[in-house]
Amino acid sequence: MKKPKEIDWTWSPLPPASYAQTISEFVHFSFKTTNSNATSGGIRVGPDKGLDLPYVSARTLIQAGYVIPLDYAANGGKTALIAKQVNAFEAGKAAPGRPDEAQAIQDAMRDARTTGGEVNADFVSLRLRQLLLPRDGAYVAVTPLGASGLCQIIKNRIDSHNEVARETGRHRLTRAFLGIGGANPQNVGALVRDMQQPLVSFPPQARGDLREVFGTYYRGISLRPSRSKMLDYRQWQMAARHANNGHLPTGMTWRAEEQAKIVAIVSELQDRGRRARARLEQYRGYLPNAGDPLLSPALRNEVQGLIAPDLRDGHWRNATAAAIAREIADYAFDDQAGDFLFEQKSIDTFARWIAEVLQ
Repeated sequence: MKKPKEIDWTWSPLPPASYAQTISEFVHFSFKTTNSNATSGGIRVGPDKGLDLPYVSARTLIQAGYVIPLDYAANGGKTALIAKQVNAFEAGKAAPGRPDEAQAIQDAMRDARTTGGEVNADFVSLRLRQLLLPRDGAYVAVTPLGASGLCQIIKNRIDSHNEVARETGRHRLTRAFLGIGGANPQNVGALVRDMQQPLVSFPPQARGDLREVFGTYYRGISLRPSRSKMLDYRQWQMAARHANNGHLPTGMTWRAEEQAKIVAIVSELQDRGRRARARLEQYRGYLPNAGDPLLSPALRNEVQGLIAPDLRDGHWRNATAAAIAREIADYAFDDQAGDFLFEQKSIDTFARWIAEVLQ
């Protein structure tokens, strides 16, 4: 890895009081890292705000004892110069010629790191995004902000890893480039360049088959009849009514034809259940408790039994027949040709026919 070129510069003496004022407004999270055109401001996290959680963040690193570098919230006057000299002094790369100036830096940085603070945080700039999160029956507006100091720590770790990886042939971590800050990044912060090379993590490829299997395990299959079978049944009904002056015939021949349509609907649902079982059996080892049972116990009994006959109980056949009959009666088409309108007597007849198929 090509190391950045060291830039020679001369320390500019400044009044000790100027450090105290400027450093008191240093922050961890700056508004301008989110939108460089936003009103300047930010948040500094105190040491008492650390979080003991298994995540990499400014607050979790503070809890773990890390010192998160601070940055300025707004670049005005000699702010950038002060930040540059403070960072160089703390890194041991430069030092002021006067002891009182060095002491002023140490005192101001100690005060900043031991206290939290807010800069221009009374109002949130309209240029910043806000997320509304539900909380206690209401909503809380949250504004995501970036921490340039945290990015510097991560960037340095990645640089070190990639340097070793280059020499040992190990896998190097991939980074992208984000043009944060535009043409003048120093207007956003002294550390903004450390935010411009984020770590890139590629997600694992989706296993569509496994996703489908887990969906079947937890949700089962739908008892809603297939559209093609229902369209065929409706077409038969329309033809039967047309041949009988608008009434549905009740003769044995017509009833046998109608029963055949209902049986075809149920047979398709049975095939659906068999296909679902085959998928579950194929990936049984991936399922909870190694697929014992093959389906989630939370599934309704009618669906479980249609997929796995060994899970049926004594009430399954009649209960499932009634459920499928209701699905047929309630079926709604997505066109203007009309839906079914069945009396309860017809629905009960369907249930009897279906129960015979579900033997």
